[in-house]
Amino acid sequence: MTYYATDVVWAPPAPRPEMRGFGAIRDSYVRMYGEYSPQLEASVETAIASGERAVVTGRTRGALIPRSADAPATHVNDNYEAILRCERGHWRVVRLSWRSAS
Repeated sequence: MTYYATDVVWAPPAPRPEMRGFGAIRDSYVRMYGEYSPQLEASVETAIASGERAVVTGRTRGALIPRSADAPATHVNDNYEAILRCERGHWRVVRLSWRSAS
């Protein structure tokens, strides 16, 4: 969570709604790690910084393996874009959006 700004916005693909704020993002991670064992790999395709702003694009691939043995895995193949802001010498994500690469 140290890589997120307190005013972070997540913009997942429709129909999921945007999530705003550090607490909402943290709660989402707590739920995900409670329900799944993520086996994900993220790669960076571009990273452009200017002053105190940066944009990073890339891909996330892998699977979310349910902790419940009778549920199927969720396969992930997404493109993402992260907008970052430098705060007191530390880069923090202020907006993260993603969509299926399929």
